[in-house]
Amino acid sequence: MQQSGYSPKLVREYNELNILRCIKQYGPISRAGIAKRFKISKAAVSEIVLDLLNVGFVFETGIGESTRMGGRRPIMLEFNHESGYAIGVEIKRNSASVALGDLNAQLRSKYRIDFETGTNLNQVLQMIFEKIHILQQEPWIRSSRPIGIGVAIPGLINYERGMVVESDSLKGWQNVSIKQIFENEFKLETLIENDVKSSALAELHFGNARHAQNVIYMWIADGIGAGLVINGQLYRGISASAGEVGFLGAYSILQNDAEFPLLFQKQKHLGDLFSLQSLNRAIYKAIDRGQQTRINPDEISYDRIGEFVAAQDPVALSIMEEYGAIIGTLAVNMINTLNPELIILSGNQFARSDAVIKVVGERINQDDLWTPAHAVQIRRSAFREDSGLLGSIALVFEDLFFNRQADVRKYRDIFRKN
Repeated sequence: MQQSGYSPKLVREYNELNILRCIKQYGPISRAGIAKRFKISKAAVSEIVLDLLNVGFVFETGIGESTRMGGRRPIMLEFNHESGYAIGVEIKRNSASVALGDLNAQLRSKYRIDFETGTNLNQVLQMIFEKIHILQQEPWIRSSRPIGIGVAIPGLINYERGMVVESDSLKGWQNVSIKQIFENEFKLETLIENDVKSSALAELHFGNARHAQNVIYMWIADGIGAGLVINGQLYRGISASAGEVGFLGAYSILQNDAEFPLLFQKQKHLGDLFSLQSLNRAIYKAIDRGQQTRINPDEISYDRIGEFVAAQDPVALSIMEEYGAIIGTLAVNMINTLNPELIILSGNQFARSDAVIKVVGERINQDDLWTPAHAVQIRRSAFREDSGLLGSIALVFEDLFFNRQADVRKYRDIFRKN
């Protein structure tokens, strides 16, 4: 929970956040239960709860049970998850999604926008803005408080200026303050984050990594990237490039290229091995070598190759073995560097399949350094297509509900009536 500050006003504000978090996490809970948990007076708790009731963040839900000693039955308090909301935005190479999330990070309404690769930044933002303005007409948010906007976007981020400084996916978006453009349009604080890091944040706060402290989140689709959680905090690095494992040299990871005869075809970067183009080439190479398959290489997709694996197609099985072994080899390097307790596999359905996860686990368990390999668990992501949106909403709620040392100045106004 929050650490207290140095003035009575600041202590009061931290206590407000602590009590709000407590009711959210443990409610229904009584005022006496809160006072006992935080070791502060019932009078102080009652005063803060009154403010939270007045602004609508909590409500009284009924009468609880008496203690064994008897006495008056307590009035229970519950968190009002519709009292505030965040706007989540995820931008990709040729599509974007926008959604409203309540204070429990439930996606209440959502739109998807498709556009041609290379579409002008301003055109894309205008399409996004139109959908957000529609979302803001939702009846349930008319009495709710907007907390902020989160934007998940591929590339390296300058957090202070809220801009993409380098992106392989969105050319022409660099050095434009997306944060400022959103804030000018909606008058709401806007936070920008890399898409994979956002998805890792969603997994940390809402998914299968909620109870973990050290996590490697691996996102595999038309490339590969990682989100790193160290001591319960998302790790970004000095230039926001932590986790950009797709740019590792393929030879530096896969030193024995003969072990990967289908997928490894002299690609420069590790991420290139996971593209649909690489799968297409691998199938053609297998056919050229005389291997029998029912796969049409020109109609390949991640879902389709998974279906062929399930049907025991020999080429699909060979590709799956190489695909999983490459992920596993990278995972071994990261395990021996970071020593996590958990690896989350996410991205396309093929990468999240039981067959690939099994191969990844087998490769990890073959590592010479036995102790860290056997200390780590492998799980698939709790989410599919919504991980980026949930991560963008997690960005908005981090200081309010998750960070150990929050900047309460950002949230002073939410405890006051409009």
